[in-house]
Amino acid sequence: MMENPSPTTSRPVLPLPPPLPSKDESPPENIRPMTLRHLQNLPLPLRIARTLCSELQRPSTPAEHIRLITIGPSHYCEKARWGLDLSGAVYTEDAHPPVLSAFETLMATGGSSSSAPVAMYRGTAITDSTDILVRCCPFLYPPEVSDAARSWEKYFDAALGPSVRLFNYHHYLTPRYSPALTEMATAHTSRIEAEIYTATADTVGAGIRRAMSIDASSAERSERAIRSVFGVVS
Repeated sequence: MMENPSPTTSRPVLPLPPPLPSKDESPPENIRPMTLRHLQNLPLPLRIARTLCSELQRPSTPAEHIRLITIGPSHYCEKARWGLDLSGAVYTEDAHPPVLSAFETLMATGGSSSSAPVAMYRGTAITDSTDILVRCCPFLYPPEVSDAARSWEKYFDAALGPSVRLFNYHHYLTPRYSPALTEMATAHTSRIEAEIYTATADTVGAGIRRAMSIDASSAERSERAIRSVFGVVS
């Protein structure tokens, strides 16, 4: 029979991650954020889309209820969703297709963020997946490993997250996989947004490629960065 550990037995310590990559080695943060100014200068088709989406969707949630604004193809949104599911928090997911989601996030944050996820809680917009977990899921950061856990989170956000996003979009925005992307992007969204996204998927896809500087070269760079991080944690 195993003996109980003595009170002086030290607990396992979570190691710290390696240093963040230098600026030259880091994958580019490949999102050019939209601003409220952009909403005022949208091309006519997007102005119509914004009006339809805004007028036909008026989400309202109680003050103690969390509204989580998301897009389907996003590991950052999945991270926030995963944490809220673990916490047992009462929340409603407000899903939107990519690009169209910016109409909601910009209005919800007063123009400070066009990206998802955004959590609305007690009248406050929480605009980063890590901040959502820290605010709503503090149990994920026990005091004895909190600093190391946050360091690893920062490392993955900088060294892995942008590269995964670019690499995935590079493949999803091809004729072979674009139907799967459309299905993922429109899942659980409103019917009007699903129709608009589906009708404009090729145009939206071209815009995503331009905004994220996606091409074969950047995808290859991103794959190398992903494999490098896997080498660190394996």
